[in-house]
Amino acid sequence: TPKRDYIMREWYIKCTAAALDSTTAALTVSQLQKTLISQAMDRCTFVHNTGDMTADLLFPYKSTVEIYYKDDGGAAVTWFIGRSNTVPRTGNPDAEYVQYEILGSWYYLTRTEYHQNWKMSQGAEPVWTRSARVILGQAEDGTRTTTGNQIKEALQYGITERSLSLQLPADTSGWPDIEVPFDLTKDLYISDVINRLLQYTPDCGTYIDYSTTPPTFHIYKRAAAAAINISLTGEDTQSITITPRHDLVPAGIVVHYDSTNTIDDNEWISQDTETAGDPDDFDTQTVTIELEGYNLSYQVHKVYTEDWPSAWTDKAWWKKQDQSIEAIADADITFGTPTTDYPGGLAALIADYPKILIGDGIPEWLESRAESIEDTINIPADLTKQKRGGGAPDKTTETLAANITATKAVTGIDNKRRYSKLESGDGGEIKPAGLATKLYASWSQLQYQGSLTKEEIEVSGSIYPGNRLNITNGRPEWATMNALIQTVTESADDGITAIQFGPADHISPDDLASLLGRCRRIIAPGGYMNARKTGEKGDLDKNAETGGKPAKANTTSKTTEYKEQYYTTGTSPNIRQISNNPNEMPDDKGNLDITPREIYTIENPDSSSRDIQKRQIMASEAYGAPIDWPGSGDLLTDELIYKHSSSYETCKPKTDAGKYWTLVHVAVAAAEFDGHTVPEGKRQYFMQQFCVPLYEQSGYCTYSTPAGENLTFIDANGDTQTQSVTDGVMATYTGTIEGTNPATGDAVSATFIDGVSTDYEGQISLTNDTTGDSETVRIDSDGKLKQ
Repeated sequence: TPKRDYIMREWYIKCTAAALDSTTAALTVSQLQKTLISQAMDRCTFVHNTGDMTADLLFPYKSTVEIYYKDDGGAAVTWFIGRSNTVPRTGNPDAEYVQYEILGSWYYLTRTEYHQNWKMSQGAEPVWTRSARVILGQAEDGTRTTTGNQIKEALQYGITERSLSLQLPADTSGWPDIEVPFDLTKDLYISDVINRLLQYTPDCGTYIDYSTTPPTFHIYKRAAAAAINISLTGEDTQSITITPRHDLVPAGIVVHYDSTNTIDDNEWISQDTETAGDPDDFDTQTVTIELEGYNLSYQVHKVYTEDWPSAWTDKAWWKKQDQSIEAIADADITFGTPTTDYPGGLAALIADYPKILIGDGIPEWLESRAESIEDTINIPADLTKQKRGGGAPDKTTETLAANITATKAVTGIDNKRRYSKLESGDGGEIKPAGLATKLYASWSQLQYQGSLTKEEIEVSGSIYPGNRLNITNGRPEWATMNALIQTVTESADDGITAIQFGPADHISPDDLASLLGRCRRIIAPGGYMNARKTGEKGDLDKNAETGGKPAKANTTSKTTEYKEQYYTTGTSPNIRQISNNPNEMPDDKGNLDITPREIYTIENPDSSSRDIQKRQIMASEAYGAPIDWPGSGDLLTDELIYKHSSSYETCKPKTDAGKYWTLVHVAVAAAEFDGHTVPEGKRQYFMQQFCVPLYEQSGYCTYSTPAGENLTFIDANGDTQTQSVTDGVMATYTGTIEGTNPATGDAVSATFIDGVSTDYEGQISLTNDTTGDSETVRIDSDGKLKQ
């Protein structure tokens, strides 16, 4: 028999609807008992000993009832509050009584359907509408979410839109953070949402705190729950059972993701695998999840072009344009000078439109990328027409006309290109982030299952779901077993507290596989996957990559989210990744069509070879007014191409940050670059691409001090010298400079005659007397200063 300390506790029942607030003793109430259950219905029961089973009820059905107590006449402490439910009446020869049942706040969660936001339309613009269709694993805005955040959204819906008498704690950061496969469902109550999502994390549970107004809903994790330590030999401990549940611990978890992707008529299946723990053990749980693959349909147009004639006296070209001269021998045709109405003449026309379009025209959706113009080229021709029967030929002068369509379409050296435009598409589903790892972290913890009964003079209410239980003075592992408390039943009459601990009732060895196996392919609210990432990039050992359509256009704001897209072209396994950082996109240039382009760039710009290689870039059409190339005074045109020669190279100061521009020399319509053939179709882009990395070259520019600034150094006599430098020459200085080579740290000296060094080649550090900065210059083989 446990030792009892004396407490004067009075129990009260309060029901405002019945104007009732009285002690249980005055009401002749007994057998007062409360049961709190994680993820299930809390309830309180008691018996009203009426002596007359036909007596009026203490309070009506569905009314709110509060049970509270006072210790030694102190402040009231709410023990339970809920909704009056069934009221069975009982009568027998020994007694007549009425039994009451009060249901806790979980009742309202079992009666409130969760309606998720979907975009719906009935002949009008789609609007966000609440629907009983629910996608587990997906947030209200269509993005992937964690189980904890989705439970929070469902509860907030019930509180704000269905007026549930419940509140959430201020801090929910400790709620589960696992992302799960999308699961399309219908007609789920909020309680269903909670229980389905918490099935993924058996180390979590729920409890409702009835001491607050309104009651507060909590989710707890095993690792963060408050620990309750009870001694096996304590005088309050009445009985106990403990079973370690090794059968619930998987050795590992393997998740296969399968998706079927379609581009036009090409379809293929890709698989991605994620593992945690030991994937080869016999007790490893393996599951295959089918993800929705992407389905894209493209509008395709093939563009065919031809080059402009190499000379306007090309008689074969003119015979194709004007069939009336096909039968005339080339020797009998003499051309004059061609003309066109295009502003700037034929040279401007060819510069602006480098190709002639043949075949079908340019569709409207392609015009921004392949602008075209119709034009007529006229040329006078002296024609000598031979007569069939002989005799003197007819000599005439006629004006021939070539009606052509000139185009900016880029078709390469083979004069053809396939343009495409995404016409429609369903986005692919992205796999949950780290699902196998997070599942394993939760399921691999050994759970202890059992029950414990303790007796106190009065039930303390100090133990509830949301605690973890340890048993001291028993086996060593029990002292740290951290068993989750699932159910607590308190009997007010006798001070008995009965505890059930361990995994939730719905957890079984096969539960994980069945849980993941029910997930299905879905379409997100609004008819497309509102993914913020349009594909998952995998490791090199993956069979294929899943992809998706880009995120929906946002015409109202400039997001700061970072977007990535991974895709393949046709049946090629080679991955293409597009990464867009909106913060680096200028927003003051109007609407731009940014499309993939193949370009040539200079690689290894600091080497003498300056190799050129192909690159794939995303770029828009040129925009803005042309600007002067720094230092040249001439405008760059598409026909200019870089022709490197070190003897031509000079440098001019750049206006910002004291950097230097490289002034390149160009050759008009050149067909080769440092021995490399440049395809004619690429020349129009060539200058635009490779000049950028040359803007801030080092090691090639002749050094000049900015206006008003000088270099300071110590000469061999120990005197301080101050000199300006123009095109690498200190024109007024003859003598010896002493300084340090920053590359080696060695002291060096250089003799100058009329500002040019005669005996030293290498780096030397001097000082800018205006800024005070150390300047490292190189004395080159020609004796001039360079930087």
